[in-house]
Amino acid sequence: MLGVGLGSGLLVIFMIHELTGKKISSSYNKKATKFALISIGLIVVFPQLADYIVSSKVGKMDYVLCEEKSYRWLHAQNKVYGFNSDTCSNINANETKKAQADAEKRAT
Repeated sequence: MLGVGLGSGLLVIFMIHELTGKKISSSYNKKATKFALISIGLIVVFPQLADYIVSSKVGKMDYVLCEEKSYRWLHAQNKVYGFNSDTCSNINANETKKAQADAEKRAT
């Protein structure tokens, strides 16, 4: 989202220049092109970098990844961490009990 925001800001600046009739200099155009390429790069790199940083910090804190509760679909992901494997098991057991209770309420 960071790269999209920066790229959108650049687009707004160019639109304002267009609407006011100001000419865009070649040096300004070159700087804008570099900025746009950096924004596109951030769209790809920033999420991977953030994931690496968070995973390493959480790993250093001795948390474990609960594989059963975590999921990934295309570019979206949700990672669930617990203190240990027992915590992950308890999360699954509690959700199973809650789902059973909800099913019983709907049945009555």
